[in-house]
Amino acid sequence: MPVAIWRQTLTAELLELKAWSYRKLMACNAPGTNCGDDGLVFSLLPGYGFALHVIRRALPFAFLRIPVMCAFSREHVISGGRVVTELARALGVEGRLGPARSDARTLLEQYPLQRIALAIVTGRRETVVKVRHLLGAERVLGCTGRCAIEILERSSPDSTASSSAGRSCTAIRAAFVKEGARWRGRKTLWEPSVAVHRLHPSIILDRTGTLENAIEGYRCIEPNRALNLRGFAADPQFGWPGDYLLAL
Repeated sequence: MPVAIWRQTLTAELLELKAWSYRKLMACNAPGTNCGDDGLVFSLLPGYGFALHVIRRALPFAFLRIPVMCAFSREHVISGGRVVTELARALGVEGRLGPARSDARTLLEQYPLQRIALAIVTGRRETVVKVRHLLGAERVLGCTGRCAIEILERSSPDSTASSSAGRSCTAIRAAFVKEGARWRGRKTLWEPSVAVHRLHPSIILDRTGTLENAIEGYRCIEPNRALNLRGFAADPQFGWPGDYLLAL
C-alpha cells in the first residue's frame, strides 16, 4: 500500500477510535451507568493488516482499562506481536495491551481458560467454532466476514468485484444493481436478505445512498462519507456488533 494511502487509512481508523472513546466517555458520565468491566480479553487476529485489526479489535478494550492479549498464528507471532507492542507504546497502554508469547493454538492449550472473560476471533468460522468449544459460546465473539459487496444505481464497467478468493475481508466479491427492493446480480434478481446470508460480507458498500444502516445485521456504509467505519465487520452469525460499536 502506498505510504500516502496508508496514512489516510490509519488516520480514518484513529478518528473512529477517538469518536467511539468520546461516546463511551459520555455514556459513563450519564446517571445510572455502570462502566465496570473485569477480566482478560483474548483477541485472536489474522495474519495481515496487523495495525488495523489491533486498533479495531483490541484497543477499545484497552481504553476501557481491560487487559487485552493479542495472539496470532505461529508464523505471525513475531511480526504481529511487534506491531501490538509498538501501538501499545505509542498510545500509552503498555500495561493493558500486549502480545501473547506463543501462538494462538498453543496459548489456548496451556493458558488458564477461566481467566479469559471474552475472546474476539477474527478469521474463519471454523476457528470461532473451535474456540467456542473450549470457552463456551457465551464467551466468544467472531468476526468472520468473507468479503465486501457493493450496491450500485446502475451497472458499471468500473466495478471492482472479483471472483478470486483473497485474504482481505474488504475485497469486493460481488456487485449488484438496486432495482426497487431487490438487487440484480449478473444473471439473477436477489432478495437482499438472501444475498447477504449467502455471501456473509464484512461490509456492504452502498453507492446508491438509499440503503438502511444494516441489512439482516450486516452493516451498510456510504464509501465517500467521513467517519463511516462504525459497524464494520458486524457478524450476525457469531455476535461481533461491528467495529467501534462496543456496548456503551
